[in-house]
Amino acid sequence: MDIEHKTTKGQVVIKFAIIYALVSIGISLVFYIMDINQSGWLAALPSLVLTTAILFFGLNSRKNDTLGGYMSYSQGLGTGMLIVLAGSLVASLYQYVFLTFIDPEFVEKALNLAKEEMLKKEMSEDQIEQAISMSRKMMKPWVMSLIGLFGSLFFGLIINLILAAVTKKEDPNRFYSNLQS
Repeated sequence: MDIEHKTTKGQVVIKFAIIYALVSIGISLVFYIMDINQSGWLAALPSLVLTTAILFFGLNSRKNDTLGGYMSYSQGLGTGMLIVLAGSLVASLYQYVFLTFIDPEFVEKALNLAKEEMLKKEMSEDQIEQAISMSRKMMKPWVMSLIGLFGSLFFGLIINLILAAVTKKEDPNRFYSNLQS
């Protein structure tokens, strides 16, 4: 007797959330090791492309492995957001650990880099000191981790709004099965 294994929504979410978290952490580590400035849209581009690909495959897996080839817009949006939420929580936890234990001087290096940029723009010493003081308040590990989490959720929502529409496939028989019940 064959035992049929049916993939669940939770399995799909966990699988792709882990992939999402590992890719996010991997990109961060590559940028750190190569000493690449992580600010700006060019640095965010690989992350956006990979996030889009992971979510696309995650939604298709949900549609094909658990829903029999059909998926509504709301099912796709919900699944995608669960993937982003779980993956972002893990990546934010990593960011907190990194900033607190692995490289606690990271914030100081970033502030010094920002100060150099402000000096190039010929800002006054008072302006620079005020900007650095404000930045220092916001650049605490837990604050940066929360900002990263909410940023990931925001961009994940935008990507999911589009991908849920692209990957949805309504079940034509659901209208008939609703009439029978």
